[in-house]
Amino acid sequence: MTIFCPVQCYRGTDCFKCSSYLATQSGKYEELEKIAINLEKLYRAEVKPEYLICDGCRAGERHSFVCANSCKMRRPCIGKDFFSCIECSDFPCL
Repeated sequence: MTIFCPVQCYRGTDCFKCSSYLATQSGKYEELEKIAINLEKLYRAEVKPEYLICDGCRAGERHSFVCANSCKMRRPCIGKDFFSCIECSDFPCL
């Protein structure tokens, strides 16, 4: 039996350990700005704070840019109605 946890993403990461999720949920836009600056330095790419706004992989309408666009597990899990990618017969596919 799978226990549904709205703050756990499809790959198993706990949203409560994600700085973008925590900053969004606490309404601390200035924290998102700090995170964006650090990510820009790390990846040498433009990162806007609004790219980081996230309500969690499974909850709400706001998902960080990376989770919504780059996660290779999220869309297949949604399409197959899986809680986690480990439920898929193709696991591990990546």
